[in-house]
Amino acid sequence: MFALDPVALRDAADRLSATAGVLGCLDVASPFAAVAAELPGSATAGGCDWVATRLDAALDCWESRLADLWETARWVAGDTTQTDLDTAGRYPAPAPR
Repeated sequence: MFALDPVALRDAADRLSATAGVLGCLDVASPFAAVAAELPGSATAGGCDWVATRLDAALDCWESRLADLWETARWVAGDTTQTDLDTAGRYPAPAPR
C-alpha cells in the first residue's frame, strides 16, 4: 500500500527550498568577467559575456522552478494531512473501556 508521510515531505520541501536559495546566491558571472576584462574588444570577451549572462539566467530559472516544486510539495503535504484529519473525523472514537 502506498503511504505518504507529510512530515518527511515537508522536510524534503524545506531542503529543496534551501537548495533553491543557494542557487540564487551563486556567482557565475565573475569568472567570465575576469577573462573578458583581460581581452577587451575580442571575440573571447564577447563570448564570455554571452556565456555569463546565459548561465546567470539559467540559474535564475532553476531557482524559480525549484521554488515551484517546493511550494507544490508543501501543498501536497498539507493536503494529505487535511485529508487524513477529515477521514479520521468520519469515524467515531472508540468507546472507553
